[in-house]
Amino acid sequence: MFICFEAPDKCGKSTLSVEFQKMLNIEFYNGKGGVTLDSNLGPFVWTKEPSFTSEEADRLNSIKNLENQYKRELLFFESRIGHQDFLKKHNIVCDRYTWSGMVYAKVFSPGCYEFVRQLYRSKKLFIQPDLYVYVNAGIDVCLERDPTLDRDTMIELWKAYELVYDDVEEIGIPIITINNEDRSSNKEESIKLVLEELMTRFKGHLKLVTKRLYDS
Repeated sequence: MFICFEAPDKCGKSTLSVEFQKMLNIEFYNGKGGVTLDSNLGPFVWTKEPSFTSEEADRLNSIKNLENQYKRELLFFESRIGHQDFLKKHNIVCDRYTWSGMVYAKVFSPGCYEFVRQLYRSKKLFIQPDLYVYVNAGIDVCLERDPTLDRDTMIELWKAYELVYDDVEEIGIPIITINNEDRSSNKEESIKLVLEELMTRFKGHLKLVTKRLYDS
């Protein structure tokens, strides 16, 4: 199974994806859960896209250099293509994937967005996720978590995520949207509450998938 977490910066997707991967392994591979996922691939492994450093990704996402749009997209494309064999061999929880690839191309490389969009939608080039988890938090919440973020850029990214949502639905990938605005004054307690809701909804998703397979 291939699960991807998507969201703009500081929505909490990285923290949630890491913790959810741990929960999945406890629930389905350590004897607690009543459902068996693809045991041939073993426990869930956490990974991220792109595979180069976060610092390099931040650098590429910080300046709209119109002269280097295709070079920018090539770096992300090469990283994702090189990661495909790894994704095939494991049960995966991934921090960002092609949804973000399209979103950030829309904002930072608009001149080649349509081409990038077609590439990332290709099932021949890219393994498509079994499930997207979209982590939602308000812009003000994200800016409070990191005041160095640029509000105008954040607004552009939010609009782009909404635009690409239609592409994800058209490809046919299920989406769970989870609200990660602070639910408690205690950060750990807030994360725990979000994860509990996410696990409940994930199990509901599994039941729905199982029913569809059975009915077919």
